[in-house]
Amino acid sequence: MKSFGVDQVQDSTKKHLRETIEEDFGGFLHIIQDHNGKLLIYPDSLTVQELVRENQSLKKQLKALSRGDAQELQTKAAKQLRADIKTKAKDINQS
Repeated sequence: MKSFGVDQVQDSTKKHLRETIEEDFGGFLHIIQDHNGKLLIYPDSLTVQELVRENQSLKKQLKALSRGDAQELQTKAAKQLRADIKTKAKDINQS
Protein backbone atom coordinates (compact mmCIF):
# COMPACT_ATOMS: atom_id res chain seq x y z
CA MET A 1 0.00 0.00 0.00
CA LYS A 2 2.90 2.33 0.77
CA SER A 3 4.24 1.91 -2.76
CA PHE A 4 0.94 3.32 -4.03
CA GLY A 5 1.25 6.41 -1.82
CA VAL A 6 -1.05 5.27 0.99
CA ASP A 7 0.49 6.33 4.30
CA GLN A 8 -2.10 4.96 6.70
CA VAL A 9 -4.43 2.03 6.20
CA GLN A 10 -7.56 1.72 8.27
CA ASP A 11 -8.01 -1.43 10.34
CA SER A 12 -11.24 -2.20 8.47
CA THR A 13 -9.35 -2.10 5.15
CA LYS A 14 -6.71 -4.46 6.49
CA LYS A 15 -9.40 -6.86 7.70
CA HIS A 16 -11.20 -6.68 4.35
CA LEU A 17 -8.00 -7.43 2.40
CA ARG A 18 -7.22 -10.40 4.63
CA GLU A 19 -10.75 -11.79 4.28
CA THR A 20 -10.61 -11.34 0.50
CA ILE A 21 -7.31 -13.20 0.28
CA GLU A 22 -8.61 -16.00 2.51
CA GLU A 23 -11.78 -16.33 0.39
CA ASP A 24 -9.87 -16.39 -2.89
CA PHE A 25 -7.18 -18.86 -1.87
CA GLY A 26 -8.92 -20.80 0.87
CA GLY A 27 -6.77 -23.68 2.07
CA PHE A 28 -3.94 -22.98 -0.36
CA LEU A 29 -2.44 -20.24 1.81
CA HIS A 30 -1.71 -20.00 5.50
CA ILE A 31 -1.69 -16.63 7.22
CA ILE A 32 0.09 -16.18 10.54
CA GLN A 33 1.13 -13.14 12.57
CA ASP A 34 4.80 -12.53 13.37
CA HIS A 35 6.18 -11.05 16.59
CA ASN A 36 5.92 -7.51 15.15
CA GLY A 37 2.23 -7.85 14.35
CA LYS A 38 2.76 -8.22 10.59
CA LEU A 39 1.00 -10.97 8.68
CA LEU A 40 3.05 -13.63 6.97
CA ILE A 41 1.54 -15.63 4.14
CA TYR A 42 2.97 -18.94 2.98
CA PRO A 43 1.63 -21.50 0.50
CA ASP A 44 0.13 -24.79 1.57
CA SER A 45 2.69 -26.61 -0.58
CA LEU A 46 5.34 -25.88 2.07
CA THR A 47 5.29 -27.76 5.32
CA VAL A 48 6.13 -26.13 8.63
CA GLN A 49 9.27 -28.27 8.82
CA GLU A 50 10.48 -26.94 5.45
CA LEU A 51 9.86 -23.38 6.55
CA VAL A 52 11.73 -23.94 9.82
CA ARG A 53 14.67 -25.52 7.99
CA GLU A 54 14.84 -22.64 5.50
CA ASN A 55 14.60 -20.11 8.33
CA GLN A 56 17.45 -21.79 10.23
CA SER A 57 19.57 -21.89 7.09
CA LEU A 58 19.02 -18.19 6.45
CA LYS A 59 19.83 -17.36 10.08
CA LYS A 60 23.14 -19.25 9.81
CA GLN A 61 24.03 -17.41 6.59
CA LEU A 62 23.16 -14.05 8.14
CA LYS A 63 25.21 -14.79 11.25
CA ALA A 64 28.20 -15.88 9.16
CA LEU A 65 28.02 -12.73 7.05
CA SER A 66 27.53 -10.40 9.99
CA ARG A 67 30.50 -11.70 11.98
CA GLY A 68 32.72 -12.04 8.94
CA ASP A 69 35.90 -10.01 9.02
CA ALA A 70 35.70 -7.01 6.67
CA GLN A 71 39.26 -7.56 5.45
CA GLU A 72 38.55 -11.21 4.72
CA LEU A 73 35.38 -10.32 2.81
CA GLN A 74 37.27 -7.73 0.76
CA THR A 75 39.97 -10.24 -0.05
CA LYS A 76 37.43 -12.82 -1.19
CA ALA A 77 35.64 -10.24 -3.33
CA ALA A 78 38.91 -9.08 -4.89
CA LYS A 79 39.95 -12.64 -5.71
CA GLN A 80 36.56 -13.36 -7.26
CA LEU A 81 36.72 -10.18 -9.35
CA ARG A 82 40.23 -11.03 -10.51
CA ALA A 83 39.17 -14.52 -11.54
CA ASP A 84 36.13 -13.16 -13.38
CA ILE A 85 38.22 -10.56 -15.21
CA LYS A 86 40.78 -13.19 -16.24
CA THR A 87 38.02 -15.43 -17.55
CA LYS A 88 36.46 -12.61 -19.55
CA ALA A 89 39.85 -11.43 -20.83
CA LYS A 90 40.50 -14.85 -22.36
CA ASP A 91 37.30 -14.51 -24.37
CA ILE A 92 38.30 -11.08 -25.77
CA ASN A 93 40.80 -11.01 -28.64
CA GLN A 94 43.43 -8.51 -27.57
CA SER A 95 45.95 -6.98 -29.94
